[in-house]
Amino acid sequence: MSTTFHSTTMTGTPPRMKTMTAHRTPLAALLLAAIAVAPSRAIADPLPVAAPDRKDPVRFQDEVLPFLAANCVACHNAKQKEGGLSLETVATITAGGDSGPAVMAGKPSESVLLVRAAHRDADADTMPPTGNSVGARNLSPQELGLLERWIAEGAAAGPMAAARPIDWRPLPPGTGAVVAVEITADGRLTAAARGSRVSLFDTLSGETLATLVDGAASGEGPAAGQAHRDPLGAIAFSPAGDMLATGSFRTIKLWRRAAPRIAPLGDTAAATTLAVAPDGATAAVGLPDGKVAIVEVASGKALHVHAVHDGPIAGLAYAPDGATIYSSAASGAVAATTVADGKTTGKLMRPAGTGALVVIDDKRIATAEPDNVVRVWALPLPAVPAPGAEAPPAPAPVKELAGAGKPVAAFATVPTMPGHIVAGSGDGKARLWNADAGSVVREVDHGGAIVALAVRADGSRLATAGTVPGVKLWNLADGKIVTEPKGDVRLARRLASADLALAVDKQDVEFGKTRVTAAEKDVTDAAEEKKKTAEAVAAAEKALGEKTQAVAAAEKAKG
Repeated sequence: MSTTFHSTTMTGTPPRMKTMTAHRTPLAALLLAAIAVAPSRAIADPLPVAAPDRKDPVRFQDEVLPFLAANCVACHNAKQKEGGLSLETVATITAGGDSGPAVMAGKPSESVLLVRAAHRDADADTMPPTGNSVGARNLSPQELGLLERWIAEGAAAGPMAAARPIDWRPLPPGTGAVVAVEITADGRLTAAARGSRVSLFDTLSGETLATLVDGAASGEGPAAGQAHRDPLGAIAFSPAGDMLATGSFRTIKLWRRAAPRIAPLGDTAAATTLAVAPDGATAAVGLPDGKVAIVEVASGKALHVHAVHDGPIAGLAYAPDGATIYSSAASGAVAATTVADGKTTGKLMRPAGTGALVVIDDKRIATAEPDNVVRVWALPLPAVPAPGAEAPPAPAPVKELAGAGKPVAAFATVPTMPGHIVAGSGDGKARLWNADAGSVVREVDHGGAIVALAVRADGSRLATAGTVPGVKLWNLADGKIVTEPKGDVRLARRLASADLALAVDKQDVEFGKTRVTAAEKDVTDAAEEKKKTAEAVAAAEKALGEKTQAVAAAEKAKG
């Protein structure tokens, strides 16, 4: 199941709110006052100025502008020009405000910006004003020294500040709780949002499949692997399950799931076996005529077709560096072939019927032989003799791994356990072998002949398939089965859902029947009660008639 997603980001910015600031004396009036006052005016507790000890010129963009932006630009910007002055660029600073330029190039002592910022004018308000509502502070001695030096050097714009990568910080502890969960319509994939990360899980097994990462939202260390810069609040799959939407503060990202790609691998319709190179870029395909085709996986194009054997290819395995392909034929021949030029560099003759093979490492290869034994051989294989020359004697195997009840049909290496291989046999057992010691570490029983198996890249899971329907997933650490999906998982889940709905409907029917029986009893009881009431009324009416007649007879007798 493909779990590759690519993201698209949509951001929204709320309308800008107007900022309310305290009333200030117009800068124009203050500038006029500064010009009118004689040089001998009193000094009102000026701030200290620390002259920078350096020879290189002060840079406006990355040395002066940052402290002006932090403490002055809130009131002196293009939108809100107090005193008609903006301090956002060198051009607006030198243009000045209502009272002229804020700086005089080369003349710090005559530049109103420095005079006011350093509190050198006793008759003018200090800048920034004390108790301002925007959090502006007095400039530090070092900042005043930079401002003074910059003006003295000519108040030039200088080069633009070099772009610096943003050092995104990770979210603080306590923001990692799962806040949103979503499941695809077919139930196979579950997505969970925690903090600024999104994880994808296989719903059936609970295994983590992938973590969605947006490089623009990630940093180094704890900030790596993030999908958003802010905490996530919502996630949702599309009905088809091919897109996932994730939402955080002012940002929605759409992640598209890459569709599985099915491409023909060259002219390999009658392929007998297949192996994928370590880098995943090429695949080797064994053919019935003894040839090995090297195919580009991305395009399906055949790059090379090497004639290696005289009969059908039974097994293939790449060397760890991907430069050599090892093959076995139904005749029992095992060959080492250079991928690039098809040259056979080594050959080993084994009994006819030798099938699967596996490269354990760059020094050993193992073959599955018809006597049910797996034999380990040293690499390189014996060199191919020159035409007419006598073949060298066959080498002895390094190890013999015996114990299978039938020939081994499939091999897999364990990436996290060097020197170990898994062998799947016709006796239904998959055995984890320590090829160094020649011993079985663990075995699992598939329940039928095994024809294929695979080990996950982290070495934690083993999948087996064979004559028993379905694929079984095992925990390689203890040999316990993790899951045993059979047939079409989506169909099985739909059937389970239908069974559940049917059970609920049956319960509803039974409940309805109970209600009907109760209602019928109520009707019968009501009819019986009505009958009894009618009889009682008739009896009462008869008694009343009799008494009435008796009263009439008594009155007649008196008269």
